[in-house]
Amino acid sequence: MTLMNIANQYNTRETVGILLAAGQGRRFGGDKCLALLPDGAPMGLRAAQNLSAAVDTLVCVVRPDDWALITLFNNHGFRTVDCPDAALGMSASLKAGIIATPEAQGWVIALADMPLIQPATHQLLVNELREQGGIVRPTYADKAGHPVLFAQQYRDDLLALSGDSGAKAVLKRYQSQLRLLAVDDAGVLQDFDTKDSLLEI
Repeated sequence: MTLMNIANQYNTRETVGILLAAGQGRRFGGDKCLALLPDGAPMGLRAAQNLSAAVDTLVCVVRPDDWALITLFNNHGFRTVDCPDAALGMSASLKAGIIATPEAQGWVIALADMPLIQPATHQLLVNELREQGGIVRPTYADKAGHPVLFAQQYRDDLLALSGDSGAKAVLKRYQSQLRLLAVDDAGVLQDFDTKDSLLEI
């Protein structure tokens, strides 16, 4: 399915979750989205499940050749968006998700290697975005975490991103419009870049 077809399919005013799952996982030693958590759930799938509970639509951005991950997401009812330029960095994956859902009311930009964020936390953040707009980001213990939520008005800025720094440039440009929301969820800070980090759960 082409990005244009997907864009037409999601021509809505919904809050869309974009799960960035197109990384190579080099530090992890392979596709970390398929790595199993202590309860046996694949990391990427758990991240998708927790986010999907709070958004109207979820798209999982993947490498087009990552058939195992695509199959996993599709078998659980999640739609995938191919990112042929994933090697160019995280911004390419983010833009693929935005292009696929251009008329969304807002986007929740989430990372597939952060599966411990609770559904209730996602819901709290989504409610804040729906009610207040702008840019929303959670904090825990006074540290900024993920996901980061953007209202529709930042679409062009997000589509102008490049490199592997994600949306940092947009956050810096509109720092005065960023609202930090304190949450009681350490999962907003915890990602898993290495296999050893999974042993710490």
